[in-house]
Amino acid sequence: DVLVIPAAADGQASDVERSTAPEIGASEWSRDGQRFDVCVDPYVQRPMGRRSVGSTGIATGSVTGGVLTLTGPEGRMVLGRSITASAARALRSIGAVVARDLPVELVHQLHACGVLVLDSEDDAPTTELDWQVRSVRERRHALRAFGPAAALDAWPTVSVLLVTHRPDFLAHAMQQVRQLAYPRLEVVVGVHGDAVDSEAVRAHASSLPHPSTVVTIDGQRTLGEALQYCSQRATGDLVTKMDDDDLYGPEHIWDLVLARQYSGAEIVGKALDWIHVVSEDVTVFRPTYPAEKYARFVAGGTILIARGDLDAVGGWRPVPKSVDRALLDRVLDAGGLVYRTHGLGYVYVRRPSGHTASVRDEHFLTKVTQTHPGLLRHAEFGTDA
Repeated sequence: DVLVIPAAADGQASDVERSTAPEIGASEWSRDGQRFDVCVDPYVQRPMGRRSVGSTGIATGSVTGGVLTLTGPEGRMVLGRSITASAARALRSIGAVVARDLPVELVHQLHACGVLVLDSEDDAPTTELDWQVRSVRERRHALRAFGPAAALDAWPTVSVLLVTHRPDFLAHAMQQVRQLAYPRLEVVVGVHGDAVDSEAVRAHASSLPHPSTVVTIDGQRTLGEALQYCSQRATGDLVTKMDDDDLYGPEHIWDLVLARQYSGAEIVGKALDWIHVVSEDVTVFRPTYPAEKYARFVAGGTILIARGDLDAVGGWRPVPKSVDRALLDRVLDAGGLVYRTHGLGYVYVRRPSGHTASVRDEHFLTKVTQTHPGLLRHAEFGTDA
């Protein structure tokens, strides 16, 4: 919903409020004296279809007459002067392009698709985790800095819904929220029952770098009702659920917002890739559910949805468990889309007790491709400190 008007001869548009109005030129956008290089279309240059594993092929790139050509494991590929939707699909198996002096627009577009641009093969990541980390970091930057939302200053506000009834996890949950880097964030904490001291929650919430609201909820109410009460107090354009015992990296909210932008889905969530199995004291990488695709399942502790879309399907179902599944089903039954983005930056913590899921711990130790002793320490998960 953007009004586009021609600039007057003197470059001014006197009848329009210009405090947030960008000027769009042939090669750049500007707003309030700041210039923006808008060269990434999130509906075209996007990482859709890029799985958590497997995209490590390296191609050699060259530009002739402005046309990008790649030569890689699957042969020769002519991509053109800009990355088209079909080119983005063709790039899914390629992890990196070795090329020098590519036009900067092409570099940003390749990054938005999840493809690294390297000076030589020696610069390529050496582990599966490094491949994913570098790809995700580059796509975040490209989509965040070189898409139109940056120039329009159009990033949505987000409300975190955090419902807790366990005092032992209060400090942990608040630390997870505290390290979130998204700039337009508010926190709604639901104190569910009498086990948690509401005043202690308010003391924690007052120290958060984000605006916060504390809601007290009768312990006789179901988890679904508690989430609904919190949603009704939220003021953000979008709401996202966080669990009090899981781990969330600093860029977690950004990942969800970007995935919603380029997927257009009503619900966005992360793949359940990384799991800390406390009983075995290991962190496993279990990419059972393919990332970057439309799906029927996302990690419940990462669900993000617009408040309007939530209201349109009747809100959270008033059930004591399977709350996430119930919302997914409501949206899918109404014809909505669910999109599963990558799982980096989220660790599902599987404890011996306290979960509403009925599966056993052993289930999460099958189909594993990586095993790390203890809790994996990495900046992407906010666990490096």
